[in-house]
Amino acid sequence: MPEIGKSSPASRPRAAAAAAASGADPGRAALALAPDDPDSLNTLAWTLVTAPGAKPEHGATAARWAARSVELIRTRGPGRNTLAGVLDTLAAAYLLAGDAAKAVEAQREAVELAEPGLKAELEVNLRKYEEALQRK
Repeated sequence: MPEIGKSSPASRPRAAAAAAASGADPGRAALALAPDDPDSLNTLAWTLVTAPGAKPEHGATAARWAARSVELIRTRGPGRNTLAGVLDTLAAAYLLAGDAAKAVEAQREAVELAEPGLKAELEVNLRKYEEALQRK
């Protein structure tokens, strides 16, 4: 099995997220790496949202990536669970960016679309986002 290097597809999301966290222009890096791949965009967004030291500006960037992934999935229609998972990422990005109302909205849609196996996990996140909205 070949070693995963900086140029391999598997390493690209991590490299772009690391670039974003370091202050490089993450949007340009992400678009160059995977402009129309919803899975890569979602992975980039989730990696950025969950990175140690993630900041509100990282949430805004992650929200752009996740929103693009949602748009692509809605156009291509790969499946409800996939859309629910990406909406979960979008909600987390909105929350990090400081927009709890949008986080709740995205998460509610994720819960509605989720299959039973994923629904319970997404409902836990929804409760967290609703609590964050109430604290504002």
